[in-house]
Amino acid sequence: MVFWIFKASVVVQAESHNPTILHPAFLNTEGIVGDDWEVKGDPIVTPVFSQVVYSNGISFLAEPNKFQVSDGRPPKDAGRSLAPDLAAKYIKRLPHTPYTAIGLNLAACLITPSPQESLVQLLLKEGPWNEGKLSLQAAGFQFRYAAPSAQLNLSCKAGKIAKKPGDEPSPAIIIEANYHTVLPQDKKAVGPATRAITKYSKRCNHLMKTLDTIFELGE
Repeated sequence: MVFWIFKASVVVQAESHNPTILHPAFLNTEGIVGDDWEVKGDPIVTPVFSQVVYSNGISFLAEPNKFQVSDGRPPKDAGRSLAPDLAAKYIKRLPHTPYTAIGLNLAACLITPSPQESLVQLLLKEGPWNEGKLSLQAAGFQFRYAAPSAQLNLSCKAGKIAKKPGDEPSPAIIIEANYHTVLPQDKKAVGPATRAITKYSKRCNHLMKTLDTIFELGE
């Protein structure tokens, strides 16, 4: 059994970002999305919040302090998700926006019959906090690690996930990982922002190796 990534997103933090720019017409005319992309539902465009969702699982969200591209259905090889490329294209079209940080967010899971018991046995030392009347019913864990040129914030909990749309959800260990990169505070943040985004595939590999180590899946 191995972990697999079922959701990915790129968050670009910025100052004075204009959400009204985000619109299907802008995304299409600027070559960010393809001509054949189908918008799902009605786009939301306001001065404080804008959102465009596509039928292929890609969604764009903009607020005054951030821009986000999410991929709710990454390919089997999650390192090839469209989200990073789309986010890089978007910020290149707005080169004068003061970008401050990049967040590469990954959600992964491991389907297992008893996820809560597995987490407690592996990550929590036995003691009076998990005995008798204090026997744990649920627990979540948060970790912070130094990753190459970023900070890795990682959380794990028990939950349920469907292997594919329409399937019955199965018990699983759910992992949420955030690779946070602070950008240089100058007027030329597009270059560093783009370089941070293009590390997406490496972040996927790093996360899988980290989870293999934590959950002893390497052997």
